[in-house]
Amino acid sequence: MNAASPTQPFALNLLGSFAASWHEQPLEGFNYDKMRALLAYLCLEHHREHSRETLAALLWESSPSETWRGNLRRTLSDLRRVLETPTGLELFDASKNSLRFLPDGHIDVLRFRREPQRCASHPACQQCPSCIAELEEAAALYRGDFLAGLDLPDCPDFEDWLLLQRESLRCHALALLEHLSNLFEQRDELQRALPHARRLVELDPWQESGQLRLMRLLARNGQSAAALSQYESFRNQLWKELGVHPSKDCQALQQHIRDGKLQPPAPVPGGPAVAGPAPPAELRQVTVLYCEISVAGCADPEEALALLGAPQAQCMQVIRAHGGHVVQGHGGGMLGYFGYPHAR
Repeated sequence: MNAASPTQPFALNLLGSFAASWHEQPLEGFNYDKMRALLAYLCLEHHREHSRETLAALLWESSPSETWRGNLRRTLSDLRRVLETPTGLELFDASKNSLRFLPDGHIDVLRFRREPQRCASHPACQQCPSCIAELEEAAALYRGDFLAGLDLPDCPDFEDWLLLQRESLRCHALALLEHLSNLFEQRDELQRALPHARRLVELDPWQESGQLRLMRLLARNGQSAAALSQYESFRNQLWKELGVHPSKDCQALQQHIRDGKLQPPAPVPGGPAVAGPAPPAELRQVTVLYCEISVAGCADPEEALALLGAPQAQCMQVIRAHGGHVVQGHGGGMLGYFGYPHAR
């Protein structure tokens, strides 16, 4: 899957490696992480104005007030020098007390989150040719984690926001790839389903349903040896990391493939197969819980982390007892998903 080439002269990529370009020529000068961090934050939160004090506290919390004000002014000036001066665009609406980003051009993360726009049916279609084309374009934009490699350990509030955005965008990518691979498989368009199934397993190798789908599609595409190799790779991974074996369903699928019971669909005599209408798209409700656990009156970071172990374990136990999927962040932060990766 290749990302669609942006038609606008200005392009900003925040999924995977950070990059900005003008007429496909790189815009240089992003010399420090907080410059990229401020731009990304304003970009994703572009729907509202942000007070300068809030932005400064987000990225320069530990600095004196006169210092963080200067840091914010310098960073904004650097962004304008790198982005607005060579392009002639007005990307920042700045006043004495507030700041807002004005989206222009091709910004991958905003395009990635957007619902299909060209559908002539209705907004929740996601199955007509125009919707599918847009969804495939969006899936190709997810080249990696949001702001991959960027880390600001001295900015805990920004790190919390970054973790939430990364997980939210990653879940969106997984749901999108699952929808596309299932849709094409139901239509027996197996060659179109396979790349999405592969990418889904790359992003979430521990989700067994994705492994089953990839094995099944490989076998139905006439690649039984590759399907069996995928099973062995998954089995070795489970045993090495968790000391467990694949489920009975996974083992049964492997045996069916080995016995030759899963073959490519037979061609329809007299012409290509005509796929029937696909079932309605599945809508899942997902609840996201974020909590931050802190230790009062403890100045030593290592001691605080040690004290957090017991309450974190208790929170994880409660979340999992109610069917939640836990993602632990830095420090005392953790995320819990209800309805993902398994719908309820």
